[in-house]
Amino acid sequence: MSLQDVSRRIFMNLNVVKHKTGTRHLTKHLNGLAVADWYPESPSKWMKRYLGEVWDLDGRKERRADQLATLRAKGKGPPKKGAGKRAQKRKK
Repeated sequence: MSLQDVSRRIFMNLNVVKHKTGTRHLTKHLNGLAVADWYPESPSKWMKRYLGEVWDLDGRKERRADQLATLRAKGKGPPKKGAGKRAQKRKK
């Protein structure tokens, strides 16, 4: 028996090759739930849950449509599909 075999049996170190095993990350406590609980729930979620289909994002959609209409009137709205920066580069 070599010294490595003895040390593996004593310390239960099964790392035969000299690569990192990642046990440090696997033995850490998971903190995903704590991070998720840190931030409050978004109002739209609980409004939909309690009010159901009555409360929808119609107001938000209407405001966005109005804003886009005013931007298009000024000529600053989003380009039509296929007429963006990338399409302009290809044409040259």
